[in-house]
Amino acid sequence: MIYDQTMAQIEEHYPHLKHDCSVMHLEPNDQLLNTMLANAHVVLQLSTREGFEVKVSEALHAGRPVIATLAGGIPLQVKDKVNG
Repeated sequence: MIYDQTMAQIEEHYPHLKHDCSVMHLEPNDQLLNTMLANAHVVLQLSTREGFEVKVSEALHAGRPVIATLAGGIPLQVKDKVNG
């Protein structure tokens, strides 16, 4: 469902970018996550309920900007126009 919503948003608001975006839901796999982070330009965290998000910390540690919701502890991690 999140995949479909994300792709619909991209197609509606950023149709010129849809071929440059990869949206996936993957099972936990540290090696794959590290490879993806190393090659990502930006990381999305679209949770609507969250505590302190480890994936956000990993993305920030990898030096990637994060686009995220204001759920839970995420605003403590991601600062607008600083790291997200």
